[in-house]
Amino acid sequence: MTKHGERIGLFGGSFDPIHRGHINSILSVRKRMGLNKIVVIPAHQSPLKPISSNLDPESRLELVRIGLRDFENEVEIDDQEIRRGGLSYTIETIEDYARKVDEGSLFLIVGMDQFLVFDQWQDFEKILKLCNLIVTSRPGSHLPLSVDELPPKIQELVKAFQRSHIELTTGRFIEILPLDDLEISSEEIRRALRRRQDVSKYLTLEIEEHIREKRLYEPIQIDDAKEFCRYCLGVIDDKKGFNAKGFDLTDRQTICDFAVIASGTSTKHAASIAHGILEAVKNHYGITPQSFEGIEEGRWILLDYGVVMIHIFYDFVRLEYKLESLWKGAQEFTGESV
Repeated sequence: MTKHGERIGLFGGSFDPIHRGHINSILSVRKRMGLNKIVVIPAHQSPLKPISSNLDPESRLELVRIGLRDFENEVEIDDQEIRRGGLSYTIETIEDYARKVDEGSLFLIVGMDQFLVFDQWQDFEKILKLCNLIVTSRPGSHLPLSVDELPPKIQELVKAFQRSHIELTTGRFIEILPLDDLEISSEEIRRALRRRQDVSKYLTLEIEEHIREKRLYEPIQIDDAKEFCRYCLGVIDDKKGFNAKGFDLTDRQTICDFAVIASGTSTKHAASIAHGILEAVKNHYGITPQSFEGIEEGRWILLDYGVVMIHIFYDFVRLEYKLESLWKGAQEFTGESV
């Protein structure tokens, strides 16, 4: 339980799965910022990210409990966002904690990638009235050197800019905190787990053993990969994607057996097509990709379903990379409407 007079940090995320980078961030931020406690809050579903794996929220929560069980005096786990269900809006959690601590004693901890889109968060300005922001960055990350490099709507709230410490007109501040952290993401770990690769560098032994025992992050099983491709091509057609093709690569030495490629008229359209595939496949097949890349930028989006790789391009970028030349001579096929 939190108490008035304490300095409390809130650390949210999907934790899919929680890894050594998360744990290092939690402990380092607490020590360097002089916080009494950090509350870790697994999200039910982030509003700004597609569902990233087939793991249910309760299983992710259990992994968090296992990963942090040795730090009970420094870390508290709060499952309120999972209990609420639906999309997890941070403002609801912030408002709950703002009633429990003294003004100015609440800190929200986010990574640099989240900070760069922070002005897209629901009620972000209200969040910055209720709590301070701690932005962590990994080695090699570009740190904002001027107000102009901050998210556009955050720039309007800046009272004073001092590189690592930014005073806001809301009465709160943003602290930029570089960390000596692991260069790894949960997405890369999920991919490695599904490919049976060594992840001991990134996961604690207890977490890794639990994942193996419960058979979490198992390889994706697709009974008929070619039919799966045809289904995805149908989704692409319904989403007004164009120049969509499937390629049978089973007779080649490649990382997948089948590939799908299609174009969008813009980066936004390409991202919309990718989101459409993610949602349709989740509903129809009950699976999500073992990893995906590029949805935020929308230039070249890769959805990795194991034996099937789906590439969605902004068409201008597709012409630049000429990916199909790698599959020259492979059997091509088209899809069906869904």
